[in-house]
Amino acid sequence: MQHLKVVVVALGSTLLAACSSGEPVTQSQPTTTPVPEAETDQQLESAEEPEAETQPEPQATVTSTEPAATEKFDFAYHLHESLPPEWVAEFQTIMEDMGELAPISPRISEVAGFQSPMDIWAWMDTANNPFPEKPEVSGTCICGDGSDTWMALEMYAEAFKPENLHIHRYQVIVHEYFHVFQIALSGGNEDPVWLLEGGAQAMENLYSQQRYGESAFEYSLFPITATWVDDPSPLEGYEYTEADNNYQFSTFMTLALAKELQLKQGMSETEALRLVLVDFQDAKFGEDDWENVFAETFGMRPEEFYATLNEYTITASPEPWYEGDVVNASPVMPSEDILLEDIFSQTS
Repeated sequence: MQHLKVVVVALGSTLLAACSSGEPVTQSQPTTTPVPEAETDQQLESAEEPEAETQPEPQATVTSTEPAATEKFDFAYHLHESLPPEWVAEFQTIMEDMGELAPISPRISEVAGFQSPMDIWAWMDTANNPFPEKPEVSGTCICGDGSDTWMALEMYAEAFKPENLHIHRYQVIVHEYFHVFQIALSGGNEDPVWLLEGGAQAMENLYSQQRYGESAFEYSLFPITATWVDDPSPLEGYEYTEADNNYQFSTFMTLALAKELQLKQGMSETEALRLVLVDFQDAKFGEDDWENVFAETFGMRPEEFYATLNEYTITASPEPWYEGDVVNASPVMPSEDILLEDIFSQTS
């Protein structure tokens, strides 16, 4: 089968990071709490709602922006014809949005295996792997073979059915782009994983809350298992991420850290989120000891922050479809009207 090849040049020059997990990230959602797709008054300036499923088939196109005076990082889009045309259109809009909000740092050139343009391979899982030139591509991840790194977006057909339609089909684009942003800033220093993955998960929900008026924040990231409250240190690496229920606890920790900075250090919400999502990754560049960078950036050592997690309410799951004790994360949910432009315009 043929596929579309769309090359978009120069999305910007500021940050970069990669995803270490080859598994697709799927958003858990209470079956008793459906989240309708809705518009919001606080949409990104360039954004438009996805068009109806009846759009005409996508045509192969090539788009570009004029090169600026500064160094830029590019992406090469390989979008298979199995993808719905409205997803293709929204993918392009999201990439443009993210390029404006969080341009990839030129530091990316110092990370082994990253080069411009970076390939993005996207297709529906019903087509299996339709790219004979890239037989190893699979899943949803920032993946690599040691000499090359790429983004894989294997979209699952079940999530596009009207009865299953979920905003994660767009959130995943934000999530993986933000990993590239993180890697570029940090020079590929992924530690701790809970803040890397929790940061990307927080970012995808901040974006969808602003652009589409829906996110996992509406149900406080439920379910967040209480397993890690007493000792979240195993989540510093990737070994236990499968037990973190799609990084739900990691996202809770990321937002709890921002809330702690607001409560104990008097930061504004946007200042705290900027420090957690951006400045910490920036400060890790060239540094091997992430714990010292954490202490210098946030004014507390990791274990001091971990101890604050016991302050959150733990209850038995109120939903029959999920068993076990869960954390009530409602106190750390971001404001509904917070804007990404404000977060990324903050100075550290």
